[in-house]
Amino acid sequence: MDIIMLGGIYLLFTELFKTGSKKRLTDCPQLWLLLGLWSILILTFPSEAPSTFMMMLQRILPFTMVVLFVRSQKDYELLLNCLLIGLTFLCIHCTKQHFTGTGFGGVDPLMRQAPDGSTVRQVRAFGIFSGPNEMGTVCGIGMVITLSFIRIYKNNLLRLITYSALFLLMMNVLLWTDSRQAILIMAGGIGGAFFSWKRKWITLAVLPILLIAGMGASVRWGGDIGSDRSVEKRVMAITDGLHIFKSNPIQGVGIGRSYDRVGQKMPLHNSFLMLLVEAGIIGFTAAIGAIFISFLQNIYLLRCTPDSKEDQKMITFAKTNIGILVALCIGLYFQNRPYHNDNYVYVGVLTAFAMNVKELYSIKNPGYFSPSWLLKRGAIFIGSSAIFVILMLHFTSKLYWINFR
Repeated sequence: MDIIMLGGIYLLFTELFKTGSKKRLTDCPQLWLLLGLWSILILTFPSEAPSTFMMMLQRILPFTMVVLFVRSQKDYELLLNCLLIGLTFLCIHCTKQHFTGTGFGGVDPLMRQAPDGSTVRQVRAFGIFSGPNEMGTVCGIGMVITLSFIRIYKNNLLRLITYSALFLLMMNVLLWTDSRQAILIMAGGIGGAFFSWKRKWITLAVLPILLIAGMGASVRWGGDIGSDRSVEKRVMAITDGLHIFKSNPIQGVGIGRSYDRVGQKMPLHNSFLMLLVEAGIIGFTAAIGAIFISFLQNIYLLRCTPDSKEDQKMITFAKTNIGILVALCIGLYFQNRPYHNDNYVYVGVLTAFAMNVKELYSIKNPGYFSPSWLLKRGAIFIGSSAIFVILMLHFTSKLYWINFR
């Protein structure tokens, strides 16, 4: 890992000397928001600053490299295909694991006992995807990306067959993970990828309803919820996490300390809540901003009228980005993964795309994506999004308790 980081730092510094690289970073609000988040995490406990700084480098570095290297639509499409190639390898591993009982490297599936006493086998990969939920999440996001290529290359028979086969492979692996969250991620991501500006208010109204319905379904999954010990732990973790946040609302308790504060030696099962507890409201708002500014930029791109096939392809990719963001947010809401490296790669891809669009469309639509436009709409959007997520956390806690009792 140290060798990879050193190589990445070297590539980053060589790239910074190229024309326009420094301006590209200084004009990137997502980067400054992420640096603000990690600055708070570092300053909370100065004695642990070196280890926290190294964690920051491992996450900020891939984000920055993606922003610098993805400078055109061709680069963006190439990177998506590279992500799909890596995911295809993980899916082949999981397929082998499902049919033979062992994947590459001797990795076995996870055996879980269901509430009714039966044993459930869940496929998984390795590294940061060693959990079934994590594997299901990346498959759901991969399906959104694959669907965009199916829509774009529907008239190219070879590509259509290839991407359709990948889509079916990922769907099977997602189902083999037996992850409730992964199904919600897949459904929300695909739904977001079909976002239409003409029906924007319907879409924005339906997505929260689907999220609420998904939470209700998750706590009712498997019949007698009272016998599901994992649900009981989630109830206690979410409720205790909210209490801890209220006692440390500004700066938080510090990275990695939410486990001990909750007292159950377990994660909070909600990345947004974990950010609230560990980074406080300031760090939480910065993290929310890095995600939702990309969402805002891609939504407003859909207002542009395509003048060519390339413009239409770009709008299709903007819809894909919205689907990825919806899937990512659902995954963050139900899982404990606020600092996972792949999150920073996804946000980096979407940020790079938005910056490329800014350069292309700023001439056609001078008002869009300007600093004043972004500051005005971004501040309102980030603030309202942060309040909405906090209210949803309270709602989740109440919903769990109502169903648990």
